[in-house]
Amino acid sequence: MLLAYIKHETGVSQVKKFKVVGVTFSNRQKVLERLYAKQEKKKQITVSLDFTTFEGAPAIKVLADNIDIGNIAKNDVPKLYDTQSSILGIEKFRISLHEDYAVTKDGGIKEDKNGNPIITDRTYSAVLSIVVANKGVVVEQHEPSPIQSAPTEHKKKRWQFWK
Repeated sequence: MLLAYIKHETGVSQVKKFKVVGVTFSNRQKVLERLYAKQEKKKQITVSLDFTTFEGAPAIKVLADNIDIGNIAKNDVPKLYDTQSSILGIEKFRISLHEDYAVTKDGGIKEDKNGNPIITDRTYSAVLSIVVANKGVVVEQHEPSPIQSAPTEHKKKRWQFWK
């Protein structure tokens, strides 16, 4: 199911936020790194959901630009799987970057010879906010075109140690 970008309407729909899980499996971190760079350039990323099964249980794959980046958490699957027809689109999709820095004995951040902090680990994560029709509201479903793909949301870095 290709998700069109859509803003929810009070009384008509609601937004449900989902963390994408399994983002460190296989080569997904490299894929998310490329998508993060695309997001930073404020380019659109097409997001879709693949309603499937895994080991006999319902599962939902999350695809970004037609590449598997993870899944909706097992506990959240029933919220979407049984109400697929009420999914209207996506309001937000964001990839975040978490960096760990090397630390000195006194708790400071180690720097390289150029004064830049030394990064020991980078991990990418993804979150999507899906717009779902409220119960009793009949909304005409249509197949979104690729140009209606969900724009990424730019997230400012909370801490910046260098300029």
